[in-house]
Amino acid sequence: MTTETETFSEPWLTEVKKSVANAVSISWDNCHKIYVCTDDESHDQQVVRGYEWVLRVDSEGNLPDGTPAVDRLFEWFKNSCGLEFIQEIGGGGTSNSDFSDVIGQGAYHEDEEGVYDG
Repeated sequence: MTTETETFSEPWLTEVKKSVANAVSISWDNCHKIYVCTDDESHDQQVVRGYEWVLRVDSEGNLPDGTPAVDRLFEWFKNSCGLEFIQEIGGGGTSNSDFSDVIGQGAYHEDEEGVYDG
């Protein structure tokens, strides 16, 4: 018997997978800010900023413990406050142009009644 892993709904799953394909690490602030770092400079910035969760992603899209990064991102996303978002960071993450939305704030739940929609 196979067990299905809970994950993002479409089209968000496809967007998250595309982002993870370019990832060197993922990070989370334990509240609602989730990032996919696409270069070592942005990874290092997340460490300097003091993010508790900054995890390296290998070329297969897995974390050091073998967990698929997409699964960990979903876990963080569902455990975030209602302001959750996922952004990709490249170029060090020092200017606004270094950030791009994977799942914009409120976008995941925009069709659900009574849920913050940004």
